[in-house]
Amino acid sequence: LEKAPITSPFFNMSFIVAKSKGAIDWFNGSKLHSRLIGNSYYLEKHHIFPRNLLEKRGYYQTYEKQKMVNEIANRVFLTAKANKEISNSEPVKYLKKVKEKYPKALKQQFVPENEEFWKLDEFELFLKKRRKIIADEINNFMEHLIDDEIIKVKIGDLIKKDEDINLEFKSTYTWNIKENRVDKDLKFNVLKTIVGFMNSNGGTLIIGVDDEHQVIGMDLDYKSNWKGNKDGFILDFREYLESYIG
Repeated sequence: LEKAPITSPFFNMSFIVAKSKGAIDWFNGSKLHSRLIGNSYYLEKHHIFPRNLLEKRGYYQTYEKQKMVNEIANRVFLTAKANKEISNSEPVKYLKKVKEKYPKALKQQFVPENEEFWKLDEFELFLKKRRKIIADEINNFMEHLIDDEIIKVKIGDLIKKDEDINLEFKSTYTWNIKENRVDKDLKFNVLKTIVGFMNSNGGTLIIGVDDEHQVIGMDLDYKSNWKGNKDGFILDFREYLESYIG
C-alpha cells in the first residue's frame, strides 16, 4: 500500500470494508454511501493531513513526496460539507473533536487512535501505521467472505434472487463445461466482475451457479487446479487476484 494512489482498487476496497464496519461521516454522523443525495453530501476523498500544510513542509518538492501526500493511507471518505469544514486544520486538532463526538468513527476508517501519530511531525509514521491497519482489515474482510458458516447462512437465499448490479452468478471459475477444458477467459471474466464490484458499491459473486439458478457446484474447478482440490482452488484464486489487483 505504500504510495498507492486512490486509483488503486485497494482504495475502493477500503471503502467497502469501512462501510461493512458501519463507517459514518465525521461531522454529521450519517452512514457513508457513494450515492448520498445533494452536493453537500457527495462523498469526497479527504486528505487526513491537509495537502497545503504538507506542502509548506516540503512534501511537494519531489514526485515521491507528492505520492505520499496523496496516497491511500492519507485519504478517507467524507461528505463534501465535512471536507470543507475541516479545510486546512491540523489532524491533532480536528481528529480529537471527531473522536469525542463519534468515538468509533476513526477506527471505522482505519485511523490510528494514538494521538501522537496525528502530529505533523509524525506524518510518515502515521502513514506507516495506517497502511498496516488498512491491509489487515482488508485481509480480515476477505477471510470473512470465505468463511463456510457465513456462506451456509446466506447462499440459499441469494441463489433464489435474480442477478443485478450487486449480484452475479458464474457457472465455474475456470472450467469450460461445454468444451470440457480449462478456459482462461472464464477466469478473467471472474476477475472483471470482482474489479467491477470494487470500483462501485460492492457486490456478491457466486461461483458454481448458472444463470438459471441451477447449482453446478465447485468440483470441476477444484479438480482443474494443480492440486486437484479445494485448497488448490483457494490458493490459485488468491494468487490470481493478487497478481492483477495488487
